[in-house]
Amino acid sequence: MMNFVVGAAVRRLQQRKTGELLQKYSLLLHTEQSREAHSWQETVATALRDQFEKAASDNTPEFQRLLAESYRDIENSVLVAKLPMPTAEEVENSVRDALTGGFMQITKVNSDRGVRSCSTQRVN
Repeated sequence: MMNFVVGAAVRRLQQRKTGELLQKYSLLLHTEQSREAHSWQETVATALRDQFEKAASDNTPEFQRLLAESYRDIENSVLVAKLPMPTAEEVENSVRDALTGGFMQITKVNSDRGVRSCSTQRVN
């Protein structure tokens, strides 16, 4: 999950620098089809998000370690693609803002509420 948040932060910083429209990004976790599994996955994803938010807010050593590892992972891909890589400080600030600003939303998708309806929701 941290790689996803860091990757989205890097991409949005790149977009901001070039004057592009800032995009929003989604991560889909899917392991089983049963409703019970959907509820469990929502519980796990929410707990992870809450822990990431707290770690970012408290600037814990674990948050710094995960952030540094993810930055290095993403940096390798960005440099191979010959794209500009924002500084670690820029990415850290952007990730912290995303995590502590309530930008990570958890939505359970099942047969009653399809992926299409979730992907067309407008978020300000």
